[in-house]
Amino acid sequence: MAAIDATLANLLGYEDIVLASRNVYGGTYQLLHDWYGKRSNLSVSLEWFDGETGAAFTERLAGIERQYAERLAQGRQIYVYVESPCNPHGNVLDVPAICRVAHEHGLTVICDATIATPILQRTLRRADRRERPDFVIHSYTKDLCGSGNTTAGVVIGRNERMFLPKGQTVRAAGHDGHEREYRWDETMFWNVYYVKGAFLDSDKAFEVLSGMRTLE
Repeated sequence: MAAIDATLANLLGYEDIVLASRNVYGGTYQLLHDWYGKRSNLSVSLEWFDGETGAAFTERLAGIERQYAERLAQGRQIYVYVESPCNPHGNVLDVPAICRVAHEHGLTVICDATIATPILQRTLRRADRRERPDFVIHSYTKDLCGSGNTTAGVVIGRNERMFLPKGQTVRAAGHDGHEREYRWDETMFWNVYYVKGAFLDSDKAFEVLSGMRTLE
């Protein structure tokens, strides 16, 4: 949950819109609905899409863009959150197709791929970068750390979105193919981890590394 919160905290702004796959982990739903959705916090709008295909996502996204046209014109953003396979229902989404559509619309995609692990689902290995999520989240607590003796999570993203040395700015192309400028103070390290102290301690990191040997 700390990894999910770190990703959302780094991205979401006031009155942004999150378009999420219908069946997500209960803790994720509570975080989005009960915290980020509160008017006293960020007043984020939470919308859902049913179905598992790129076509179903495309249809729902078109409706969201119409529904929030005024807000989007004011600079608010849509972020896409998917979980596949979902916990506990097991629904499997066409993540590459959803990513491609989202990136064609200039949207950022977050994917919780905890259940499949990289053994079964390698979303970041797609040859077409448009078919890759911008951020992939895993819970080390479950299958990645097979020993079950620690609690941890991880967020995986491109370097320019995760960490840049203080004061540095770089230009890089995102998964949507468009080049833009990335500043150090937009990265997850400085924007979340550094100011909140959300680092994995050395003992837990050792337990994670030891447990991951069972995955190999």
